Amino acid sequence: MTSVLSLFEALERLKTNNPIKLKKGEYRINNDSVALEAGAIKGFIRKEKPEHIELIEAIKNFRLDTKPRSYAAAWKSKSESLRLKNKALQILLKEAWAREVLLAHRLRELEKAIAKRSNVIDFPKR
Repeated sequence: MTSVLSLFEALERLKTNNPIKLKKGEYRINNDSVALEAGAIKGFIRKEKPEHIELIEAIKNFRLDTKPRSYAAAWKSKSESLRLKNKALQILLKEAWAREVLLAHRLRELEKAIAKRSNVIDFPKR
């Protein structure tokens, strides 16, 4: 059975981003995440249970105290880095195509030079 003390310890671990059971950074601090971190099931923490009232208040106070993350800024920086990576890859692709064309042209020249020196007769292609 999960005790109230273990629930408060789980809340503190989540506040400091040192979870044991959940993955770092892949959770929001709410009743279910605290319950899962404490080793209980989702929905274990309920308003109807008098022993959980203080814990629920602590979770609410923490969520009110912390400022929400700016997801737009994070997505903007990520999209900008992906855009730069895409440009670099496009440049590399164009360089690879240029090498390919150059090598194909060089191969055609060498095949013509070998055909002039050789005594092998090429049969016409159908």
